[in-house]
Amino acid sequence: MNSDIGRHRGRRRAGVLAALVVMALLMAACGRSTSTGAGGSSSAGASTLHQEELAVARCMRSHGVPNFPDPPANGDIPNVSPDSLGVSSSVYQSALNACRHLAPDATSPSRAQLQQMLSKLLQFAKCMRSHGVQNFPDPDSVGLRVPHSMTQLPQYQRAYQACKSLLPRNAPVKDAAPGGAVVVVAGAGAAGAWYAGAFDSDGSPGPASASAPPVTQPVQREDLAATTPVNATLGYAGSYTVTGKGGGTLTWLPSPGQVIGQGQVLYKTGNGSPVVLLYGAVPDWRAMSAGTTGADVSQLNHDLVRLGDADSADIAALGWDYFSWETRAGVENLQSDLGVSSPPGSLSLGQVVFEPAVLRISQVTGSLGGPMSGPVLTATSDQHVVTIALDASQQSEVKAGDTVSITLPDGKTTPGTVSSVGTVATASSGSGSTPTIPVTVKLTHPQAAGSLDQAPVTVNITTGSVRNVLAVPVGALLAQSSGAYAVEVVGAGNPRRLVPVTPGIIDDADGLVQVSGALRPGQRVVVPAS
Repeated sequence: MNSDIGRHRGRRRAGVLAALVVMALLMAACGRSTSTGAGGSSSAGASTLHQEELAVARCMRSHGVPNFPDPPANGDIPNVSPDSLGVSSSVYQSALNACRHLAPDATSPSRAQLQQMLSKLLQFAKCMRSHGVQNFPDPDSVGLRVPHSMTQLPQYQRAYQACKSLLPRNAPVKDAAPGGAVVVVAGAGAAGAWYAGAFDSDGSPGPASASAPPVTQPVQREDLAATTPVNATLGYAGSYTVTGKGGGTLTWLPSPGQVIGQGQVLYKTGNGSPVVLLYGAVPDWRAMSAGTTGADVSQLNHDLVRLGDADSADIAALGWDYFSWETRAGVENLQSDLGVSSPPGSLSLGQVVFEPAVLRISQVTGSLGGPMSGPVLTATSDQHVVTIALDASQQSEVKAGDTVSITLPDGKTTPGTVSSVGTVATASSGSGSTPTIPVTVKLTHPQAAGSLDQAPVTVNITTGSVRNVLAVPVGALLAQSSGAYAVEVVGAGNPRRLVPVTPGIIDDADGLVQVSGALRPGQRVVVPAS
């Protein structure tokens, strides 16, 4: 039984490498194609690769492995293990050592790398389905088999753009078939799998050896969460345009990036007359003096109390919305604090600007010596926020209060919470644009953002969760030719057997995958050594 499992693992490993070629075709199908070099073409490169692989096969046959096959041209992946070829492991290894120098790029990914790639391909397939490509297939032992008709669906390109970050990086890119179709591995792709099956990255034959015990991990019951990365922008919340009112000439202006708070000067006019920022929702629309009443006066009174320029009890006794003698005294105190030599105790139109909170200057539109009237500056709040233009098909997967992780431009991650989810989808101009909804995320630790503004970030959104389910490391999954999956269970005394499983949620943070099948907690499954 062990030798059967070894042969199976060798074939499966080769098949997963072939999946990379299919994945490359996915990339090509979305508009990418590469050549093998200056003046070269992918077809020429494939021909050269095939000749190199033929040389390897001839060398193997001449060194005592007479049945070693030529690289396949029909997409089938033959078994190239020693026992299937009728030679001993020692003879096989000797031939490999003699022929290795002929092998094109004679290193192949380790089992751990291959399993990681399989994990990414599984996540990619799930992501494509969640973005509207409902029948997108999971990878099997040969790779991803994507029908031509599926690539022509209108939602395919949109889904690919949303999910492409999940694909393994640095995979070889091969031209797609005419019309941008994604095809099953054939020709050079299958030959690459044939080659990987012959030459293992550790210098030993592809089939598993019984000389060393396998690395195993236990089956466990866990709570798992699946995440999907989405592109987002880290900036500052809010957008405000400060418009000057009344007459006068601008004689001092703030600098972009400057933060101005309640009771501080926004800009100056004439002979240093300050225009001050106060907090409120009602804009400054008139002059205010003794006897004036209204919501704008109520804002002014609350500002004066918060700044310590007026007494709360006196203001309340006279009326919050009334410009009383206490209000006049408070205005005089504020004007004195700002350097006004003879404070009048009243406010003419344009001497204050009401905005909801602290302003961070983003752009100065006015100019020194220019008129005070009209737009003077634009600003934001000083609070960082992440904004996501979320594909409308994912709206049901996100709600206010959800926790997320944010990957910053330097690669560090920081937690956040979804603060709002839009309900109206919009689409940018142009054909084929994807409807999106606005989603905002508040940082749990705002200081993690530093001074970044309009920076591209990635938000990992939780798209599904399960509790108390059977879970194994993702690397334990074995792709079967039928498209199903199995894990290799090791019993007492090291006997091994394949147990069919159905994978569910993949938890990237813990490297675990939900499985259902004839397993129980505590059983041990084979995982990559590294």
